[in-house]
Amino acid sequence: MKTTGMPAIIAIIVAVSASARAETPPPAAKPAAAEPTPAVAAPKPAPAPAPTPTTAPAPAATPATSATVTETGANVTEVKAVEVTTPAAPVEEPKPAAPAKDESLGVSVAAKLGGTLPTSALGLTYFVGLEVGYRLPLLDRLLGVAFEFSAGRPGKSGTINAPAVGGNFDYDLAQRLYILAFEANGQQKLGDLWVYAGLGYGVYLLKASMKALGATNTESQARAGMQVRGGAAYRLGPGDVFAELRYHYVGLRFLTTGRSNAGGLTLGAGYRYSF
Repeated sequence: MKTTGMPAIIAIIVAVSASARAETPPPAAKPAAAEPTPAVAAPKPAPAPAPTPTTAPAPAATPATSATVTETGANVTEVKAVEVTTPAAPVEEPKPAAPAKDESLGVSVAAKLGGTLPTSALGLTYFVGLEVGYRLPLLDRLLGVAFEFSAGRPGKSGTINAPAVGGNFDYDLAQRLYILAFEANGQQKLGDLWVYAGLGYGVYLLKASMKALGATNTESQARAGMQVRGGAAYRLGPGDVFAELRYHYVGLRFLTTGRSNAGGLTLGAGYRYSF
C-alpha cells in the first residue's frame, strides 16, 4: 500500500463528517418560562354595624364597602360604597296605669266646731256637730248621704220698758237648738282639694227660756227646716281636714218671742275620718 493515498482518505472522512453536520438541524431553543401573574387580593369587607337597642332612635346610615375584580387587559379593583340602614323599631308608649280600685267601705265620721250668726235678733252663738256619712259606690263615689246632729245656743238679753208692770225690767232669753238633719251631697276633686256641697232637711228641736221679773218661762217646739252647705277638704292622714259654710232656716213662734225664726249662717271646721 502506497503512502500517497493516506491524505486522500483523510480528506474523504473530513468531507463526510462535514456533510453529516450540515444535515442535522440545530436543537430548538427552549421557550422562555412565562412570568406568573401576581394575584390580586380582594379587600376585606367592612364589619357589619353593631345592633342598636330597640328603644333607641335609628342610627345614621353606615357605609359599607364591596370589592369587584375585573380583568380587561389589566387587573382593576373597584370599590363601591353601599348604604346600609337599620329600620327603626317602633317605640311603644307606656300605657297609663289603671286607677287604683277604692277598697274602702265608704263610711266616714266627722266632728266639727264653729260659730253661728242667727238671721233673727238673737246673738252670735257657738256650734258643735257630729256627722256620719256614706259614699255611694257609684261614679267613683262622687255621691253620698250624711246624717248630722248639731247643737247651738243662741240668746239675747236686754231691758224692756213696760209701763203695765211698773216700768223697765231686764230679761234674759236663751234658746237651745238641736238639729237632726239628713242630706244628700256630692264631691269633686280639684287638684289636692275635694270640694263638696249638700242639701238637707231635718227636724229642729227648740227650747226657749225667758227670765224676767223674777220668773222663768220655758217653751219647747219641734219644727221642720232645711239646710244647705258647701266646703272644701284636704287629705291629711287617714281622713280629711275640712272647712265649710252652712245656712239653715226654721220658723218658730213662742209666746215670749212671737213669730220669729231660728235660722243662721254657720262657719265651721273639723276633721273627717274615713274607713
